[in-house]
Amino acid sequence: MTKKILKYFSIIIILLVIIVIYIIQNILPYSPIKPNRVDVKNSKEFANGYFPSNFGLNYDTLTFRTFDNLKIKGYLIKAENLLQL
Repeated sequence: MTKKILKYFSIIIILLVIIVIYIIQNILPYSPIKPNRVDVKNSKEFANGYFPSNFGLNYDTLTFRTFDNLKIKGYLIKAENLLQL
């Protein structure tokens, strides 16, 4: 009976050590530098609208896909022709 308990206890200890090593190696080094994601459409900071259309700007919506399949969205705000001669 005690050998069986010792066997289960050692398996649990080994699994806990593996989990702790994984956390130390892969999660802790990156947690302070990982930026928080902000959903601007549902954020109360952007509730009044900080989009180009709110300011009457001429813009295009751009979407890029990187080589590692990351989607980047943004706006291309077109400059007005300020130098009219």
